[in-house]
Amino acid sequence: MSPASPDNAVEARSLQPGLLRTAAVCHHRGVRTLLAVTCGVCLMASEPTGLAQTRQRHADGPRFGLLTSWLDTVSRHEAGAADSPLLAAATWSGDDLRRLWYDIQVLVAFIERPTAKRYELELMQVDRQEAWRPPEATLTDTARKELDGLAMRVRALGLTTTLRRATVVHTDLIMVAGDTVRQSAGPARQGAAMRMNIADGATAGAESLSAHWEIARLIAARILRTAPADAFVRDWYRATLAVEQQREVFDVAHLTQALKMLPGDPVVLLLAGAQHEAFASPMFQAFRQAAQGLRMRPGIDVRRAELAEAERLLRRALQYDPAYSEARLRLGHVLAERGRHADAIRELTMALPGLEEPLLEYCALLFLGASHEALGAPGDARAVYERAATMTPGARVPHLALARLLGDAGEQDDAARHLRLGLAPTTDERAIDPWWAYRALQGRHGVAWLEAVRRASTAGTP
Repeated sequence: MSPASPDNAVEARSLQPGLLRTAAVCHHRGVRTLLAVTCGVCLMASEPTGLAQTRQRHADGPRFGLLTSWLDTVSRHEAGAADSPLLAAATWSGDDLRRLWYDIQVLVAFIERPTAKRYELELMQVDRQEAWRPPEATLTDTARKELDGLAMRVRALGLTTTLRRATVVHTDLIMVAGDTVRQSAGPARQGAAMRMNIADGATAGAESLSAHWEIARLIAARILRTAPADAFVRDWYRATLAVEQQREVFDVAHLTQALKMLPGDPVVLLLAGAQHEAFASPMFQAFRQAAQGLRMRPGIDVRRAELAEAERLLRRALQYDPAYSEARLRLGHVLAERGRHADAIRELTMALPGLEEPLLEYCALLFLGASHEALGAPGDARAVYERAATMTPGARVPHLALARLLGDAGEQDDAARHLRLGLAPTTDERAIDPWWAYRALQGRHGVAWLEAVRRASTAGTP
């Protein structure tokens, strides 16, 4: 992953105070980060629009034209491509997607229990109300004949393969055809998911999210019910979370469902810990304060609570995989942010031998040096910063830290030399300090992981 822009200079504030005093000289330019949040479902006195129509349509003999189009897309779409089947599906409206989800459930239930008289359906989040029982679908003979033809197509492809391909279709509709999807989503309903945008720690508008993410999650959950050990769902959650976080899109709803489906997966736990670690940073905390007067809540807690949750999740990741050095690196940073520098030094020292990627090692050295400073050990801090400064031509932060340490020690000439190195202007992307990528570093493998998921979705396809 290419290092992030130095526009992220605001995040230098999440280093420890000693290192901060030097890093803060970097100019604070505009930074734009996206945060996806799900609003709470609002209770309504009447049945949600579309559900009553769905029930009546099932009772009178459904017309499965939309479901047929969906199955055409699932069968024909080339994973990852902006092809004609995908772009046609991108024009479906929000109401289309809600109706589609209920029809997908009817089709799957019909395949599994073709002689049943009626099927209970799972509500989408926008329709979910505590007082309601799940809706039911009752099929007429005409509906059964129509479903027979669709069921034959699914059986020919394989139900699990169909569901895997469908999960990828709805993922690609967001990640490949997102602009068309946003134009077709229509106005947001009460209780629908919203994305809130951040610019320099302040709110910068919001947009409604289409139901494609939720449908993909619901289909993925359906795969796990049939095959609890299926690695596809695990890999899909890992990949989609990583891709989003690499783009600095932090989706609370998606992460919550991932933790529910995969509570013991160390990679998901690391991504969850990294998200709360980011939420504890100054920019997100400023956004939390700015959003307090809004009706929508961004799902960000106060700094100390976010750090505590990040620590809990990262420790859980290490319980499942004690050799997970990246999780230990982030745990060390979180402990330092909580003021527990001796504990941070221990974790970071343990993590360093297992960090095979220079970007991770570089960040670990920055955090380790800052904690040595905080404990009043400038000699140890200097040795660590000098090591970090040799790792990449883009290293700026360790030079700035060394300039201050050497200045405090009276070594003014060396201090001035490091200060020049730390502040030298450059237009070479290779000379951008990798520190600016830290908040998104956990997502660096997301694109490759997603490509692997796309390939897996078509494995064994006739």
